[in-house]
Amino acid sequence: MMGVIGQTILPWWSTKLNLYYFDFRFFSSNIDIYPFIKYLLGTILEVYKDFENRFSLVETGLSALEMVRKASMYKIGRFNKRDIRELCTSLSNSSIENVFRDLISLGEIKLEN
Repeated sequence: MMGVIGQTILPWWSTKLNLYYFDFRFFSSNIDIYPFIKYLLGTILEVYKDFENRFSLVETGLSALEMVRKASMYKIGRFNKRDIRELCTSLSNSSIENVFRDLISLGEIKLEN
């Protein structure tokens, strides 16, 4: 019986002691947490800006042409129909293809193979 208790309780107890020791060491040392907080808040801000940009694509009242035009301006470099489909989830594939044809004829985007 002692072997079973030793195998289950002692590893748990040593883990708890290690956590208490780490907790004491962390709060008693002179660790500067401000760079981490600045990094974390910067990450949250970037995610918010990205969400705001994506949400502006699905505003009500925009035509399919305007939605795809905004999405193509949002993408940097080359993009394909799948990229625009991910940004404009309310549009069908045929709508996106029709808008691509219109934008190519207007000269706003260029078709590459």
